[in-house]
Amino acid sequence: MKDINRRITLLKQKDKKVIAWLYDNYSGPLLGIISRIVRDAEKAEELLQDTFVRAWDRGNLYDESKGSLFTWLVRIARNLSINEVNSKAFKKKQVTGALDPTFEGNKQELSVNTLGLKGHVSRLDNKYVEIIDLVYFQGHTHQEAAEELDLPLGTLKSRIKKAIEALRKVYVYP
Repeated sequence: MKDINRRITLLKQKDKKVIAWLYDNYSGPLLGIISRIVRDAEKAEELLQDTFVRAWDRGNLYDESKGSLFTWLVRIARNLSINEVNSKAFKKKQVTGALDPTFEGNKQELSVNTLGLKGHVSRLDNKYVEIIDLVYFQGHTHQEAAEELDLPLGTLKSRIKKAIEALRKVYVYP
């Protein structure tokens, strides 16, 4: 625990050593999450880089009382990915790519199955599995997921919190 607190302090102080540590410890899971949302290997790599740049720029805003460092990084990656997918340029590229006969799609997608995450999520109560799938694996906003599942937004957010708490018992972060 002391090590992670030291790393957080270094991040807030913009110590250059911490960025390599963040990348070594979190790039794999973050790339998996980003890849599931954007479904474009090149764009996922770019967004992964943007995630670490954003974390570096805003490290002083990280608040330990609101969640773990990993959760904060996931939130940054997820928000950047969703913004990208919703952008006009991304949508135009998807349409253009689909019309291009040489377009082969994303062959290098990192599956969350390689991280074992899908298996752990599938062991949760079904009401949590649906929500996690929509929000984290398919990239829906909380509002979109609530509408699709016909749930009040507050209920959806509470279930997400409970699902993440259950997953934290499986994944202990450094």
